[in-house]
Amino acid sequence: FPAESGSAVDIRFYISGTDDSSNTPQNNLYFNNFIFTPAARGDAPLTIGERRFPGTVPSYLLRFTDPVATSVTVRHRGDNFTTSYSLTKGGDGVWSIDIRNVLTTPGGQPLQPGWHEFKFRPNSNWESGNNRWLYIDSLGRIALPPAVYLTWQRDPSTTMTVNWYSANASQNQLRYRVPGATEWITLNATAQPFPYAERLIQRAEITGLNPDWIYEFQVDGYDETFKFRTLPTSLHDRPVSFAIGGDVDIGSTADAMTAAAAAKNPDFLVIGGDHAYEDARAENSWKWFRYMESWFRNARTPDGRLLPLVVGIGNHEVRYGYSFNHPDFENTAAWRDRFAAYFYRSFPFPGPTTPYGALDFGDYLSFLMMDTEHSSPRITGTDPQTLWLATALDARRTVPHIFPVHHVPAYTTYRSFNDETSVRIRQHWVPLYEAGGVQLVFEHHDHTFKRTKPLLGGQENPNGIRFVGDGLWGIGKRTPDTSRWYIDTANDRHHVHLVTLTSTGRSVEAIDTQGNFFGGRLDQPIDGIPSAPAPAISTLSGNAISLQWTAVPRAHSYKVIRSDGQEWFTSTTSFSDPAWTPSSGFTYVIEAINRSGHSTFNPPTAPRPRQLWRLAHNLPWDGTANGADFADPDGNGFVNLQEYFFGLAPGSPAAREAVAPLFDPASNRFGIRYRKNPGASDVTHRFLWKADLSDPAPWTPVLPQDEPEDGTPFRRATLPVDPTHSKSFLKLEVTPAP
Repeated sequence: FPAESGSAVDIRFYISGTDDSSNTPQNNLYFNNFIFTPAARGDAPLTIGERRFPGTVPSYLLRFTDPVATSVTVRHRGDNFTTSYSLTKGGDGVWSIDIRNVLTTPGGQPLQPGWHEFKFRPNSNWESGNNRWLYIDSLGRIALPPAVYLTWQRDPSTTMTVNWYSANASQNQLRYRVPGATEWITLNATAQPFPYAERLIQRAEITGLNPDWIYEFQVDGYDETFKFRTLPTSLHDRPVSFAIGGDVDIGSTADAMTAAAAAKNPDFLVIGGDHAYEDARAENSWKWFRYMESWFRNARTPDGRLLPLVVGIGNHEVRYGYSFNHPDFENTAAWRDRFAAYFYRSFPFPGPTTPYGALDFGDYLSFLMMDTEHSSPRITGTDPQTLWLATALDARRTVPHIFPVHHVPAYTTYRSFNDETSVRIRQHWVPLYEAGGVQLVFEHHDHTFKRTKPLLGGQENPNGIRFVGDGLWGIGKRTPDTSRWYIDTANDRHHVHLVTLTSTGRSVEAIDTQGNFFGGRLDQPIDGIPSAPAPAISTLSGNAISLQWTAVPRAHSYKVIRSDGQEWFTSTTSFSDPAWTPSSGFTYVIEAINRSGHSTFNPPTAPRPRQLWRLAHNLPWDGTANGADFADPDGNGFVNLQEYFFGLAPGSPAAREAVAPLFDPASNRFGIRYRKNPGASDVTHRFLWKADLSDPAPWTPVLPQDEPEDGTPFRRATLPVDPTHSKSFLKLEVTPAP
């Protein structure tokens, strides 16, 4: 091809007809694909072999070239391809017709703004191949269809990513403001080529927004002022709702379904794969144009807000559907750009570098957008995606609403239950979902409506997971197999699920293309913040410690936090740390976790100083037998509790000097001199006074002057001599702390 006709950045050679009926590559040679630059290509006429979408430069002229044609006409879908409209050959050899002269019916109106199918007839013969498409704008011109759409890359409460299609790189400014403000804030977008077509995708991320605020914005190349709303930071502020489905396709059914979902005023839309069914083919770029224009037109709430899109990938976004169909598969962004370019260039999240990811909404909602082997390696249990999933679930154990979204279902309704990808999902992902406290999984691909029974461990269980789908937004229907044991309800009705989240639970309802609810409402309460566990030490030795606690109602797991920052998760009610030693000083916090969050006011647990004293002196650490507080195993007249309080080893001869009376004639005070263990925080002591030991009345608690002796373990507790009593006695009492 001549260099002046465009930029040859990617080329694909193939042998015609070598793709078999299963859409599996046979003998094709790939050097990517061919992309023309707008400056070089412009408004070139269409040709027989080329399926390029017309309208790069908006024009009233539909242009066509064929070196052997002596006459060319066009027919269109509007009158079932019945009426021929003649093109006129110009001096440059190009055939053309003013699209305003192509009528809806003979004698009728010109083609109205929107989408139209057509075909050329050179020399009165139909051109081969599929019908062509064109889009007519509001001025009646042939143009590329508009697309302005919203996505997120991070926190939906404070950011928004705005995407739009443009004809040239200079149309790259975004302006936004709070409604009513006089000044616009301007951002410059980054642009990348639209796959296989003469267009650019502009993208700008707005950050630093206020939660749950409405903003208005404008973008270059579009006259309209648009609106969006950020999400709240908490479900205590207001409920959050979204509509979710998959297998969208293009056409009137998909349009109606999107409009019906938007009419319910959700906060955003989630699409679980199989978007435009373009199969990543260059000749199907018009499908992606048609698809994105539908969101632009239909994904608007009653008050005019554009709805952000959260998207996942399906088999129809990838050439040949699955990575394992490609002998040359590489787990790289470059490979995904070659074989799933429409998807990955259009949506910044999840993104080609990591084609799966988590989108977190404050601390109340997380979507795990999965890739069911379309542009990622096979699921094996040790593959990168499964390892990421385990980590992502662990990190979100306190999130009350966490939803995995994948295209291929774990529990099919139409395809075989033994579909190899479904089997691998059940083997490697579902156990992680169960351990992570997931209650609801959204899946698609089978082109039916489905809700399963609650499933746990491959069996029906009231505490199990509901699998909801099965991908029937706008694609053709299939008849589900309702006899499968795990199916709760299934049919062949086009639908999306409308999900409403609150701080106490969620509701899930299906709506059809007319906005009617059907299939019954699924309510899932979340558990409420669990109470704090009450751990106790079960075993203690010189090099290990074990804790145990009573199960907390509705807790699905527990988090153990050691004072040095180490963390562990367990679904049992016990924990052992072989790294503990008496000198480590470790303390442990145990948090109970359920689908509402984690317990609060969790006091730290550690061996009490008295337990460590027993352990150091070879006494039973738990205070049993001769380790009891009031046992005297050495027979020296001082019980363990007293020797611990004095800071002495059992049997120490210093016990005799541990406490003694004293009198200070200079100050006329009397009292007690005693040893005090500064680490004895788990005992209490007090002083009692009596004038006559023979008096049966109780001793009287007093507050003497209590002073440490500098540089010694001894303290002095004294009272002034009372001249009204011939005798006075002061006693030290030591008791275990409660």
